[in-house]
Amino acid sequence: MRLERARELGAIAVNIAQGDPIQVVRAETDDLGADYTFETAGHSSATALALEVAATAGVVVQVGWPEIERVPYKVETILAKELDVRGVNRYANAFPPALSLVGRGAIRAATIVTHRFSLEEAPQAFAFAHEHPDQVIKTIVFN
Repeated sequence: MRLERARELGAIAVNIAQGDPIQVVRAETDDLGADYTFETAGHSSATALALEVAATAGVVVQVGWPEIERVPYKVETILAKELDVRGVNRYANAFPPALSLVGRGAIRAATIVTHRFSLEEAPQAFAFAHEHPDQVIKTIVFN
């Protein structure tokens, strides 16, 4: 569900169990690579792949926490491609600009909300999201 939604929103999303991400990205970008790459899986293999699929002068954003402390990757890739590699931890300082983008319609946040619960249903919302990760992208609890 998440990959399909990402594709609907214009991303190149690849399930590595079903295809070679490097080949898919190359095919989708006329062999240039992705201008922006977000690693959100939190796996060391995906972290290394994010650098490989990035275009020259691309931006690589590491969001997911890999399962190991030190991820082996080729520093030469960062240097040769002149990549801008960024880390995101708990989205520090990201909320004000994100809210601004949503507020002016630059980001259609409603497209990723899959479930809504009232404030009284908050415990059920957390349980549902935990028990059905394949069905949930974002859950909203409202008052």
